[in-house]
Amino acid sequence: MVCLRLPRGTILKDGDILEDETNNTLIQIIAKPEPVLTVTAQNQLDLIKAAYHLGNRHVQLQITADYLRLSPDSVLHKMLEKLGLIVKQEISPFHPETGAYTQHFH
Repeated sequence: MVCLRLPRGTILKDGDILEDETNNTLIQIIAKPEPVLTVTAQNQLDLIKAAYHLGNRHVQLQITADYLRLSPDSVLHKMLEKLGLIVKQEISPFHPETGAYTQHFH
């Protein structure tokens, strides 16, 4: 059994390494794949516009230079396609942005 005592608000991310108090044991965090929508565009400006529209809806969103990723939602799926974006349903790790005030564990 493992018991973690982390500061409140700590988020463990894929690839993080946990070390025990004696520095003898290391554990790597691996994100579990889950259903997601992965959004790509013909150009970066369209991707930025999509991120803006999703942000206005307070959607948890993973943002990269090449794609956006969000939890499946049929209404948002249709909206994104109407904006001319390519939307694929996938099973993949999901790493949404955590916000400016979240404490990360490193």
